Amino acid sequence: MCPPKGTFNLIEKHFARFFRGLDSEKSKYHWSSWNNLCKSKYEGGTGMRRLVDVSNTSAIKRWWNLRTNHNLWSSFIISKYCIYKHPVAKTWRNRQSHAWKHLLEVKDQAEENILWNINNGDTNFWWDNWTGKGALAKIHPSPARSHRKRVSDYITQGTWNMTKLSEVLPVTMVNHILTVPIGKHEHEDYHIWAKSEDGKFSTKSVYHKEINHSSHDILFQKVWHNKIPFKISFLAWRVLHRKLSIDELMYKFGNYVVSRCHCCNAPKYETPQHIFIDSNLVVKLWNYFGGPLGILHRKRPIRAVLQGWFGTTPVNMVHKMILNITPLAICWEVWKGITSYKYGDKKKIVYSRVYHNTFWILRTALKLAFPTCDWDQPWHKICELVKRLRPNPKILIVLWELPPEGKDKLNPDGSFLHSSGLAGMRGIVRDCRGNMIMAFAVPKRCSNNNMAEAHAAKYGLEWCTIWLKLMQPNMVWNGVFNRDFVISF
Repeated sequence: MCPPKGTFNLIEKHFARFFRGLDSEKSKYHWSSWNNLCKSKYEGGTGMRRLVDVSNTSAIKRWWNLRTNHNLWSSFIISKYCIYKHPVAKTWRNRQSHAWKHLLEVKDQAEENILWNINNGDTNFWWDNWTGKGALAKIHPSPARSHRKRVSDYITQGTWNMTKLSEVLPVTMVNHILTVPIGKHEHEDYHIWAKSEDGKFSTKSVYHKEINHSSHDILFQKVWHNKIPFKISFLAWRVLHRKLSIDELMYKFGNYVVSRCHCCNAPKYETPQHIFIDSNLVVKLWNYFGGPLGILHRKRPIRAVLQGWFGTTPVNMVHKMILNITPLAICWEVWKGITSYKYGDKKKIVYSRVYHNTFWILRTALKLAFPTCDWDQPWHKICELVKRLRPNPKILIVLWELPPEGKDKLNPDGSFLHSSGLAGMRGIVRDCRGNMIMAFAVPKRCSNNNMAEAHAAKYGLEWCTIWLKLMQPNMVWNGVFNRDFVISF
């Protein structure tokens, strides 16, 4: 289904109100638009998704099922809309369903990622993406094209027929097609999703690689950690985006008040930089938690301070986690202390309370992530313990071993490039003295790396079988030869 955009906007409006909450039956101010919140964490968002993106991703999945699965639903859609034309060639007409219209709207976005690998050549020559460059009918329009033409019509005895290809395509495309491998004729053509590593469709690959196009910022990704509450990471997100109810930022609403910071002995102008970096209270916190880790606090911009923590090279995974969550916990407790004083019942901001709450957050997160360690000790002791922790490396010596006397060894290997579906098979056969008998390297199209490895092993075994028959033509195959092969990966 594809609801109207107005429906999506109304639902997202209620989402935003729920997310921000209500104050005395009155909506709170939305510091950031819902569209900015729904960007990925890499792009400076919160990782939530817009409903229109979810709808388009679902439509792409339905188009994938229509093109690749043979079931009752796909048969019905093909019979209703695509009797005389290929699905990729179809356009929407009046009185056709809105569900079909939505599929056609995402058709091009889906088709460029559906790659067809050639075996028996039953793939459509003009409208299926089997060259890796898209449908040939759109790249090189030809008045003589037919949606019934198959790739097998341009294959002769397992190789490309250059004469037929040159009649309908330019030389540059013909040269590209000659590099497209042809599989075995007894097997059917198969499809892969080019944007996933295993060749299988996933909505995650569609969302992250098709819908989002903004530049990534590693700092925004670092403020999100699964071992601390969402509210702590969200505050860090608000700090970086300057979306806080601080005197400096409230002036744009016409709230002209005498600004007075509550974190210093001598109150100063309240700005994000002063509250989280420069005030007397927060300087003591940064030095207390950063000193044992070797991080000296300097009054720099907020982004620079966070990058200094996140960019420090960790000695182990525990150290890495501490470097990530400590600045987030400090900012959270400082902000909580300020709001409790300004809008709550606290008489003043007490350093010891802020320190103990920050330490409790850090210790609780460490206990959740690494429960086997003893975290019930002072902070400087924890830092000393973390610096001493080292991973236990496992050393595995890998070397080629000679096969037993009278036997030969086959070592196959396969590689796969998920972006194009191209793969390669290679291998070598050596005797019991290490002398090479044969080696091969053959291009292939596969759906994943495991299939490439399997095809390489199959190719090598088939060659070994043929070679043994040539060496011993009088022997009847019964599953065992006098000259055995040992296969090794």
